[in-house]
Formats: sequence, C-alpha cells, structure tokens
Amino acid sequence: MTLRVVDYVFKNLISTLRRLDWDRWVMMGLIGFSVGFLGFLLHQIIEIISEYKWDKAEDFIKEGDIAVAYIWVLGYSLLLVIVGSGLVVYLRPSAGGSGMPELIGFLNGTVVRHIFNVKTFVVKFLSCACAVASGLPVGPEGPMIHMGGLIGAGLSQFRSGTLGFSLPFFERFRNSEDRRNFIQAGAGAGVASAFGAPVGGLLFAMEEVSSFWNMKLTWQTFFCCMIATFTTDLFNSAFTSFQYKGSFGLFRAEKYILFQVRNEIPVNILAFIPTVVLGVLGGLLGGLFTFCNLKIVRGRRALLAKLSSDWKRKLVRISELCLIISVADLAHLLLDTPHGGFPVVHSSQEGQEKTFYGMITRIELSVILFHPELFETIENPSPEDPEVTLLDYQQTTIHKLYNTDEIEDLLTKFCDDPVYDQQFVNLQPYVNQSALSVRDNFSLHRTYIIFRTLGLRHLTVVDETNKVVGIITRKDLMGFQLEESLGRVRQEVTLATNVPMEMAEHWM
Repeated sequence: MTLRVVDYVFKNLISTLRRLDWDRWVMMGLIGFSVGFLGFLLHQIIEIISEYKWDKAEDFIKEGDIAVAYIWVLGYSLLLVIVGSGLVVYLRPSAGGSGMPELIGFLNGTVVRHIFNVKTFVVKFLSCACAVASGLPVGPEGPMIHMGGLIGAGLSQFRSGTLGFSLPFFERFRNSEDRRNFIQAGAGAGVASAFGAPVGGLLFAMEEVSSFWNMKLTWQTFFCCMIATFTTDLFNSAFTSFQYKGSFGLFRAEKYILFQVRNEIPVNILAFIPTVVLGVLGGLLGGLFTFCNLKIVRGRRALLAKLSSDWKRKLVRISELCLIISVADLAHLLLDTPHGGFPVVHSSQEGQEKTFYGMITRIELSVILFHPELFETIENPSPEDPEVTLLDYQQTTIHKLYNTDEIEDLLTKFCDDPVYDQQFVNLQPYVNQSALSVRDNFSLHRTYIIFRTLGLRHLTVVDETNKVVGIITRKDLMGFQLEESLGRVRQEVTLATNVPMEMAEHWM
C-alpha cells in the first residue's frame, strides 16, 4: 500500500512539473544568463580597445606630438574597421549589419542561410567589437539582438551541426515552434542587456520580432530579459576592462539611471511651443524619409527587373503531388523549385478531379529521400508486399538540414539514374492532413489575422470544389507586395469592366 501511495504521488508530481513547463523556464534562464554574460564580455572588450587607443593618443599629446596623435588615432581606427569588415566579407557575409532584418525575416517565414551559425556568432562578436571601438557611429545594440537570437537558437537545441555534437538534453525543444520562441526570447534578452531595460526587451520581442504570442510566453520572455539585465549589470558592477574593482553587486545609480533628474527648474507654458514644433517637424521628416525609402526600393526593383534576362519567369509555381510519387519526380521537384512547402492533392476514385489533401514540407521530403528503405518498386503495391517502414516523428520534424551538399548530390543521382523512375514513395504517412487552407475569395484582412495569430508561413488557396488554385505566403502580405498586387488587380478590373479606377478601388 505504501509503495502504491509513493508511486501515485511521484506520478502526480511529474505530471504537475510537466504542466508547469519547468524545463522551459530553466532554458529561458540559461539563455538570459548567456546573453547577459555575452553583453558584459562585449562591453569590456570594447572598453579595453578604446582605452588603449585614447591612452596612447593622450601620451602623444602630452609630448607635444599632435600630428602623431592624429595619425595614431586615424590609423588605429582604420585598422579596426578593416579587420572588422574583412572578417565579415571573407569569412561570413551573413554576419554583416545589425542582423535585425534577417532575424525578423526568419521569425516571419523567410529562410536566410547561416544567420544562426556558430561561425556567424564568432564573426559577429569580433566585427562588432572592432566597429564600435573604432569610433564609427554605430553601437552594439543591434548586433546584441542578433547574437541573443543566435544563443536562443543554439542553446535551446543542445546540438550543433557545425561543431558536430548533439547532447541528450532538452530534446523536446528540437522543433520549429519552440526554437522560434527561444530565438525571440534571446533577441529580447539582447535588447535588455544592451539597454539595461528588461521591459524594453519584452516589448521589442512582442512588437518587432514575434508572430505568435501568449501569456505564458510573455512571462517566460520577461524572465529571460530580467536574467540578462541582471547578469550584465552584476558583472559590470565589479569589473572595468576586466580588472576587478572590489564592488561586486554594487549598482550605482549614476551608472544605471541614464536620465536621472538632479536639478529642477520651473517651466513656462511657452516652452511647449517649440516642443510641439519639433514633434511635428520630426513626424513630417520621418514620413518623408519613409516615402523616399519606399520609392527608392521600388525604383531599384523595377530597374533590376528590366536589366534581368529572366524577369518573365513566374513568381509562383504551384507543384501538385500525388500520394504516391516516383523518386525521380520527387528529386526533380526539390532541385527545380525553392519552395519550403508543397500542397498534396488526391482523388478518392479513379477519374475524379484531384482535391486538396494536405501539406508536406521540403525538409520532410528531403529526409524521406535519405531513406531508400521507403522506396517501392511498383506504383500500386499489393497487400502481400511488406509494410513501409515509417520514419520516427523526430526524424521528419527537424528545422534544418545540415548536409546540404550531400542532399544535392543525392537528388542529382535520383534524377540522372533511370532506375529511380520506377521506384516510388508513399507520402500518405507524412502528409499534414490538418493543414489549413482558405477559399480564393477569402477576406484579405482575415487572412492576415490568421497568419499573425497562428504563426503560419504559407496557406493553400482552394476554390469552391476544394481544388488547389495557389499558395499565399507571409511575403505576399508585406506592404509593398500588397500594394503592387492590388494595383495590378485594379488595372485588370478597369480594363475588363471599363469602370473608373476610383470605382474599382471601392469594389476592392
């Protein structure tokens, strides 16, 4: 009886811990601490490099060598700029810039190569230190956001394809959804560490980088940001240029409160007039900048389209798959198209039109082709044939393929060898039959809400008979894409119906 009670209590304890997601909170704490300590290291290295430059220049000035001091500062700064730029250009171009556009693009459905790579992390750290210490009008805030996302992407998976290891910890986080959540938490922690503002990091993660949010994720991200801020401030309180100052844990107000009010002066109501003028002027200039930026981007895209020899290529190709497809056709599909997901169609009876059945991703198809034991020699296997060996769920739900060169060689082999024209793969066990779809006349506004609330990257578009007519992606819903698409639709409506453009806009 006692053993049964102990077993019952133990099972209830395990169940309670799972509901509390204790491992997720632990991972958030680890990411926050790592990002905070990274911020401390970055600031200390920048301070050492800058101090050496200015201390040497001060020595030259004291000796009366003003020209030598000028040449020293200029040459030292140029050397840092060349080193930082060379690291990016020759070792890892994806580490250039702040990394925020790439991060936001990735979290909203755009696949960018090598932005979450160990080599990118090292180059980003060193180039950021060189750029900031050189005196360029840049800061570590943007790179800290990218490096925070890098830590969230790598630490949460406890494995690395570049370094070639995989630890048996936190394996349940090895899926796209959890990885994206930890990446946006790491990005928020980067903001919190750079500015010393955990609430600012949370708001940045919510407003700028996330596409799906809930209350539990809010508290977990806030916890991660608090740990990051506390860690950075704790180590900065005791060290200056990596020299211990004996004040570990002493948070000085003048160091951490950036806008502390020391003296008060009376303010007349007339002082608000220039404030209003400055606000209006700033708003107008900001709107003008955005307008000019959009015009320049569109002009550049139009010029590149005219200069390109293949501008008439179709922008969207819809590839339909049967449930059973030849290995050669599958290889051709992956080699000839860059799409990340494909709609699957089927017909329940011979002669009927094929309708939407589900979705399958590019990664799932690539993993399937890596397992020749799944290939069948006839299109319609008989019941006597052995059952297909199904892959483990964890094998098909990975977020990245590390051996891309090997995959390309394998696909080329499948395309060139005629043997694979007579071998087939049954996709039915791997198709996501619960994939969402929308009607071709569905509300654009509601489609946007579905993408934002569910964190989707693509939706299949079907007609009234459930036949696939297209795919809509996150990129299609971006501002400039929408304006161009709606502009073409307005022109088509005007030409087809001979109605004025204003009335066509009203119909839309």
